Amino acid sequence: MRPKRLIFGAKCSQDLFDEQMYRIFEDIPNCLNQRDDILIGGVNTEEHNKAFREVLKRAKDFGITLNRDKCEFGVNELEFYGYKSTKDGLKPTHEKVSAVKEAKEAVRSFLGMIGYLSKFIPRYTLLTGLLRKLTHKDTQFRWGHEENSAFEKLKNSITN
Repeated sequence: MRPKRLIFGAKCSQDLFDEQMYRIFEDIPNCLNQRDDILIGGVNTEEHNKAFREVLKRAKDFGITLNRDKCEFGVNELEFYGYKSTKDGLKPTHEKVSAVKEAKEAVRSFLGMIGYLSKFIPRYTLLTGLLRKLTHKDTQFRWGHEENSAFEKLKNSITN
């Protein structure tokens, strides 16, 4: 006898669930499955409805229950895994744009605070250069290894 449910809290539960959901829906055209979210699209209404019917059939065949309250039907745009999908293509969500703006402000605040202590930090200008670039208006915010290294060196300079 095989269990019908995963053991709650098992480390591999989510991976097994994701794999099973992928296997169930992978070959349906115009269907994108991520974890427990299913996105159904189509170039036209006919394509969409065909994929939709197949998703409902598979869900029924495999005993998957869909929560109607979490479903959205007939929308022209929606947010799905950190992106806004529109008729014009993918766009960043408002939350992602805000996060970048807030990160820039956090870097500005950190640089302002650390500037007060600059006389105690060897190679201050060199270390802050990478972080100052992140705050420029037309610069894409990317926090990579070099920026993180400069940030850690600045923190260590102050605490030591």
